[in-house]
Amino acid sequence: MELYELQKEIADRIGLLEQWVKVEIESHRVSGGHHYLNFIQKGADGRIIAKATGRIWRSHEDIVTFFRMMTGEELKAGMTVVVLACVEYHPAYGLNLTIEDIDPQFTLGQRELEKRMTIEKLEKEGMMERQQRLSLPFLPGKVAVISSADAAGYGDFTRQLEKNQHGFVFDITLFHSVMQGEKSPASIISSLEKIARDGSYELVLILRGGGADSDMFAYDDYALCRAIALCPIPVMTAVGHERDYHVADMVANRYFKTPTAIAEALILWVEEVESEVDRCLENIRFALNGTISAMDNQVSLLEASIKAADPRNILRQGYVLATDSDGIIIKSAAKASQGDKFSLRFSDGRWDCTIDKTRTENDK
Repeated sequence: MELYELQKEIADRIGLLEQWVKVEIESHRVSGGHHYLNFIQKGADGRIIAKATGRIWRSHEDIVTFFRMMTGEELKAGMTVVVLACVEYHPAYGLNLTIEDIDPQFTLGQRELEKRMTIEKLEKEGMMERQQRLSLPFLPGKVAVISSADAAGYGDFTRQLEKNQHGFVFDITLFHSVMQGEKSPASIISSLEKIARDGSYELVLILRGGGADSDMFAYDDYALCRAIALCPIPVMTAVGHERDYHVADMVANRYFKTPTAIAEALILWVEEVESEVDRCLENIRFALNGTISAMDNQVSLLEASIKAADPRNILRQGYVLATDSDGIIIKSAAKASQGDKFSLRFSDGRWDCTIDKTRTENDK
């Protein structure tokens, strides 16, 4: 028997074999619209225990497109997927797996598992509540926004702030970032680092808005969530729909469902501070008015006391004021001697006198 005959007999014995199988992609390239892949399986010790080549014909490109749409992922080395493989044995090319379908649900399930593992890891590191321990500023003064300049969510956010009925003006700086896909975590982390180095911002907002579920996987990324937790400035997130809740939301200081909701919260924040300041000013004015009234009464009493003690008023009442030759008031008869000069002051003039004789209360 010749080699070709042996190979053909092997192919005939294998026949048509089609099976769902879990594989790890070792390499992937596209040529002429066809996808060429190498698959492997590793043992518990990490060694490769099985290898096979695979291909997705250009006529089946739609399965790659559907997988990308559902998972937000491209087929790449290191990814584990479940594929529907048709086993083919060709006398010239050996064993090949023609891929007829890819199960996106397995990959999504892997994502959920990775999300749980990320949460557990962050909890062990004490990162889940680190941001919540940061105090918010008195006012949302200088605010850094991490978003894409052309993102619909960022547009909704800015419009909501601009049309506020109170005329509040917000100091917003945009840090343009990639907000979805594989490059998103690194891009957002880079913006967080720039903001922290600047040191002048009091609040950080991460805004994205809604999107396909597959677009939101970045917000469960461990490195990104850890960077949010470690940011020294309070971070608020609004990266999804009403139904979405990501690990990034869990580690943030505050999270909101939509960028519009976070804009409304900022407006309400300033409104409440303004109302509180107005109340404080009113209390200060009331307290000052009360104090001034009490002081006015006190001054009036002092003025009355001073007027009552004025010697001129006393003299007008019929009393006489005695002063010595130096003009000093004489308060005791005992200090005077015969022949001393003195004056008696009346309200309308004075008498200049000489002491003829002195007598005290003890004299009889």
